Amino acid sequence: MQKIIQIAQRDIKLEFSSPMAWLTFLILPVVFTAIFAGQFSSDDAPAPGLTMLVVDEDQGQLSADLIAELDQIASVRPETTTLADADERYLDGALAVLHIPAGFEQAVLSGQSSALDLRIQPSNTNGQIVNQAVQSAVADLVGPLQIAAASTQRMAANGTFNNQAEEDAWFQTIRENAAAELAAKPERVQLTQPAETDASGFDIASQQALGQLITWVFIPLIGVSVLFVAERQYGTLSRMLTTPTSKATYMGGVIFGQLGKGLVQMLILVLFGALAFGIGYGNSPGGLALVLFSFGLAAVALGTMLGTFVKSDGQANGLSIMLGMVLALLGGCWYPLEFFPPAAKFVANFTPTSWALRGLTDLVVRGDSLIDVVPESGVLLLFAAVFFSVGVWRFRYE
Repeated sequence: MQKIIQIAQRDIKLEFSSPMAWLTFLILPVVFTAIFAGQFSSDDAPAPGLTMLVVDEDQGQLSADLIAELDQIASVRPETTTLADADERYLDGALAVLHIPAGFEQAVLSGQSSALDLRIQPSNTNGQIVNQAVQSAVADLVGPLQIAAASTQRMAANGTFNNQAEEDAWFQTIRENAAAELAAKPERVQLTQPAETDASGFDIASQQALGQLITWVFIPLIGVSVLFVAERQYGTLSRMLTTPTSKATYMGGVIFGQLGKGLVQMLILVLFGALAFGIGYGNSPGGLALVLFSFGLAAVALGTMLGTFVKSDGQANGLSIMLGMVLALLGGCWYPLEFFPPAAKFVANFTPTSWALRGLTDLVVRGDSLIDVVPESGVLLLFAAVFFSVGVWRFRYE
């Protein structure tokens, strides 16, 4: 065991003697996690209380009621202003401007189309929220008025009313009845939500943080192939094995050192995601440790196998990076697998990155326990067993 630890310490010291090792171990993972996870915590994400500018040139009771109705909707926050100010602020990037023209109330009461002007920034995804809020407010407020106005006009044409008071009373009664009927209309869409769990909320930032963790741990661990090839290429491996050091001891030292380095890197990225972006990693530290350990073992095993196929350290380095990027992409670490075609989804079942992401997603999204992520961890350990078996079988001193 002492020799295994000494070999691991030697490899770690040699690796981190180069500034490039720190680049891939710490700097790039943290930077890419901050970029990809941080961009989805921006102001462009849907949020309650979106400010919309309202220009009320009608200054009637109906326009005031419309603004009050909008103020009752949690997703928007109307702010009245002048037309000149609204135009200037819209050019500066204000999300939306609702223009209520003069004659709005008269047009509605006479049964004409209500000519509201809603301008929304085309590049902002929150525009749909504002548009739906305005449509909902207009339907709730204007609909009963138009029904009452049409009914009153028809009754007046038939000579039903003896005076203006009867006509006004009829209008108000029909308006209230129409509002009650519209409020009680049956829903065409039923919204159901899954039961809440104790797990922290999952969003795109979480998915990106998990994907970057897997990507930037996977690539360096595959890079263990460079160590095997370099020592074989320069003859240091054959000289070491002339000493009382067995092949199993040597391989165990290299694998132990790289796996330990990978686990430390994963711990750093987990803490960074939690502290910088508030990402929760589930309620099962044991489950998280099992998935990360199984993933690290599978990755270093793949690097061990890869080192027996390539001829030079340059080939090993280039192939490790390329293979790591491709498997991270196919595993859903950059884009959700739901966006992939069926063929790519099928291929993802044969990548360790996909199974690692599934296990971490189960912990973060569903709040799964240690027992729940055993299947994903078992598949990762199976990957490790297959890769190690091939690597040991093909291992050569020279």
